[in-house]
Formats: sequence, C-alpha cells, structure tokens
Amino acid sequence: MKLTLEKYKAIDAISADKSLSDIDRTLYCICALYDYAPEELDKENPLKVIRMVKKLEKIFKFKISAPTIIGIYKINYDISSITFGQYIELSYFFQFNAVDKSNYILASCAKTFFKRSHSKIAAYFSNSHVGKITGAMGKIRTGYLALNKEFGALFGLDEEVHPEANSNSFMTQFNNRYGWIYSAEAVAMYERISVEEAYKLPVKQALNDLVYLKAKQKYEYLLTQK
Repeated sequence: MKLTLEKYKAIDAISADKSLSDIDRTLYCICALYDYAPEELDKENPLKVIRMVKKLEKIFKFKISAPTIIGIYKINYDISSITFGQYIELSYFFQFNAVDKSNYILASCAKTFFKRSHSKIAAYFSNSHVGKITGAMGKIRTGYLALNKEFGALFGLDEEVHPEANSNSFMTQFNNRYGWIYSAEAVAMYERISVEEAYKLPVKQALNDLVYLKAKQKYEYLLTQK
C-alpha cells in the first residue's frame, strides 16, 4: 500500500479533527487509506480491519528522501538555475503550508520531455509517495531560502524611502498581493522586453535587476531630500 501525498493530507486532516473520538479517527483514516466508504468498512471482517489498523501504523513510519527523478519527472534542485517565472511560482506556494502545496512546488521545478500544464504535473505528484514528495519539497525550500538570503536586500519596503509603510498601509497590502507582478513589469521595462519574456529570464538576472532598481529608487529619493 503506497501512502500518497493526497492520502497523507486526507489522513492528516482526519487526525487533526478533535470532534472525532480516537476510534472514529482511526476508522476514518483506514477509509481514506484503503479507499473505503464508512458503510463498506462497517461490513468488513473485524479481523481484517484489525490488520488494516496495524498496517496503518507501519505505513506512517515512512522514509523521507529527495530523489533526482520521481516517476517521469526530473527534479531541479538548483534553484539558482530556474527562471524568474518559476521563482515567482515558488514564492507564491511557499506562502502556504509547504506540505499542503508540496506537489505544486515540485511541479514548478520538474523537467520532462512531455509538455504538460503545471496543474497536471502537480496532480501527478499528488499521487506519488509522500516521503519522496515532502523530501523533495524540503530540499527545494532549502535552495529557495538560500537564494533569498543572497538577495536579502531586495525584500521588504525601504522604511527610509517609504516611512509611511506599515502592515496596514495600502503600499504594504499592494506589495503583498501584487508585488511580484509589479516586479516583473519593472524588470521587463528595464530589460526592454515583454513581461512574458521577463518571466523567462534566469532568476539571478531578474533579481539583480530588481536590486539595482531598488537601489536606484533610493538614490533618486535621497537626491530629492537634499
């Protein structure tokens, strides 16, 4: 029995439901793992159900790994080599619970000979073993955070240039919601290319552009204060 990411998330949600008794929680977890309807499990041989419970405990002791290849997809763990568009996708999905979005995170770093949409690739990973998917997601996250640290000066509004900015200000809310779209437009204008082409730029080139543009904005602001 393979514990897929999809089944893991379903079982995790059931386990966190405090309205259920321990017995009901266990039985619902079995239903999720073995694709049983509750009424079907009620009719099952009690001895078989007991064996399922014991197997449930073993299945959850899975190993975490980060393989280079998962099924038909090769995972790119070198985050510094991805495109600006892929980086923006990762930035979006990492705002949420990383395990819940791990299949989407992997879809943004997957390579294949087949042309498939991001959602179809994510669906494929949703049905892959949870140990591989979460392990791969963790390795991607490490690379993503390392890249962010390298470009640390880029993140957040400069308080000297935007003293009015706070967590409730329009500027902060705009930056949180549309910041990367605005950034892609700024990179496109600076590079004199389309926004679509900007998304295809190497991530470091685009981030270096943004670091320069942010420093230029501050420089021009300080000139006006003299």
